[in-house]
Amino acid sequence: MTPSAPPSRSATTDGRADALVGTPGEDLTRDGVERLDAGQATLLQGSASGLTTSGSFALNQDTPGILDSTESGDRFGSSVSLVDLSGSGHAGLVLGADGEDAGDGIVLYTPVHSTGFGLARTVALRRASLGTPAGAHLGQTLTP
Repeated sequence: MTPSAPPSRSATTDGRADALVGTPGEDLTRDGVERLDAGQATLLQGSASGLTTSGSFALNQDTPGILDSTESGDRFGSSVSLVDLSGSGHAGLVLGADGEDAGDGIVLYTPVHSTGFGLARTVALRRASLGTPAGAHLGQTLTP
């Protein structure tokens, strides 16, 4: 599976372009059990010389503040985007998991403010809240 990465925007408070990369085929282990294709997303931070792994971090459904928990086939990070939905000047994280809930899918939005990431304020858009049909694979594709 090829990682996906939308155009770079600043998700941190330094104003430098960052990149959010989704790896939906990533296998993760929780409680000694391997979760195949659970997926994750990694935020690479920008520096004066470009993107760097220094200060980067990975998110998955076991990250505190990110809703649900990792399960095989969730494909968290199936689509990712950095978008300023709040008008704060900081790009929030938009993350898809198109395999969540047996293929119904989910889209998560985590805001970013001047004080940093708002993982505790993550919003989930699901089949039930949007009225999409079963198996719609929400989060399979996002438009930046």
